[in-house]
Amino acid sequence: MAKTYTFTPEKGTVYITADLNVRTGIPSGKAPVSKVVHPGDALKYLGFVTDGDLVGSSALWYMDESGDFF
Repeated sequence: MAKTYTFTPEKGTVYITADLNVRTGIPSGKAPVSKVVHPGDALKYLGFVTDGDLVGSSALWYMDESGDFF
């Protein structure tokens, strides 16, 4: 059974400070990379989950307009 995530709708923009892999379809480091963004880029998001895969000590992932996560 596929894991489900708790999505919170909230629009906003984040500004990237280090190279960042955007992941296809799920908030997981195991998901394929859809694109790489670089410092200075801005990414719009439609909401977030706080129960995605841990990256460092954070499980917060934003979902972009394509349904991908970062």
